[in-house]
Amino acid sequence: MRITKTFVNNIEGRKLLNKNLCGGITLMTTINKLQQALNSAKGLQADLKTFSMDTEDQQAKQMFNQLSTNLDTTIQMLQGRVDFVNSEEPQYLQQSLGMQQQQKNQQQAQQQNKNNQNKLR
Repeated sequence: MRITKTFVNNIEGRKLLNKNLCGGITLMTTINKLQQALNSAKGLQADLKTFSMDTEDQQAKQMFNQLSTNLDTTIQMLQGRVDFVNSEEPQYLQQSLGMQQQQKNQQQAQQQNKNNQNKLR
């Protein structure tokens, strides 16, 4: 838990510059990085739940479920920080909402791909 708090604080302490695919520069703000970390954690949790459902090995199923449960705390902490930053910096709220919708669309597409793959089996 301490590592997670340190990680989140380090992200908020600075703005990062990332090069995009076109060679230009995109400014990654605090809220961008926090939302990205939150979405990654949620995506990982969804994958772990899927792995648990897909396996018949009881030990593996238990491991995947435990890892998914452990991520709940991280997700809650990141969500709390996103909410705090949004309340302190209202201009981030609209940006954050757009990112959440984009992530939701990506997760739905991933789930549809997984469903299609399962149908092919």
